[in-house]
Amino acid sequence: MYYYDLIVTPDRHDDRFEEALIALFEDHAVVCGEGDYTLSFESEPLEAKAAIDRLTERFSRECDTLFNATVQILKQTQEDWVAAYQRSIEPVSCGPFYVRPSWHPPAKEAVDLIIDPGLVFGTGHHETTCACLSLIGELDLQGRRVLDVGCGSGILGIAAAKRGAKVCLCDSDEAATIDAKNHLALNGVEPESIWTGSADQTTTRYDVVIANIVTDVLIAIKAPLLQALAPGGYLVLSGVLPRYSARLESAFSALECRRRITRGEWCAYLFQNRQD
Repeated sequence: MYYYDLIVTPDRHDDRFEEALIALFEDHAVVCGEGDYTLSFESEPLEAKAAIDRLTERFSRECDTLFNATVQILKQTQEDWVAAYQRSIEPVSCGPFYVRPSWHPPAKEAVDLIIDPGLVFGTGHHETTCACLSLIGELDLQGRRVLDVGCGSGILGIAAAKRGAKVCLCDSDEAATIDAKNHLALNGVEPESIWTGSADQTTTRYDVVIANIVTDVLIAIKAPLLQALAPGGYLVLSGVLPRYSARLESAFSALECRRRITRGEWCAYLFQNRQD
């Protein structure tokens, strides 16, 4: 039997790219080497390679800097990779939610979220996702309209729906919206809409807008996020390292910061629109 090592070698080190790469592959151990990063996969990771190419392109575009990363795939010999991998993915509790892969049974007295690990972000194991779930769990979402921006696996939109919300989801990566649709169906959730793109493609005002993305992107899409937020509505933001928190707070200073929580090395925020 075989497995595949995917080796990513950027043309220079950038903390923001490293953070985005680790966040993209939260369910895979990213081994940071001397100038490169290694991830292992059961099957030939062509989709993962394409995801890294998209990440590199998006990183260069959104950060206004030329940036390249080469990706090499190496076939390696192994035994029982699938069983070992499944054993390594355990359920996790975040606020009122119990996030599990489909091969684990549900937990009693918890909101059940079924998320199978894949190539897009969002299984609850990363601190940013868990922090968002905790904040979502604190809100009264019954009958509320919620937009999940950069939805990844769809976990946050699914969580909001299971708290009674009417949800819409979007992601600039088509692979993510496809994965989110699969997870919505797996969880028995019917969204109001889901599209490939971002918050600038809706004219609807939402009671809650959620975005779990890195700081630079959150700031870059500030205008459409605020435009989508209804008067008095809540904005849940995550993916912020403490050293960037002042920039994030300054960018969204028009809103009232109701909560800031820390999970591991990451911060998440609950803002409220001051407009009546």
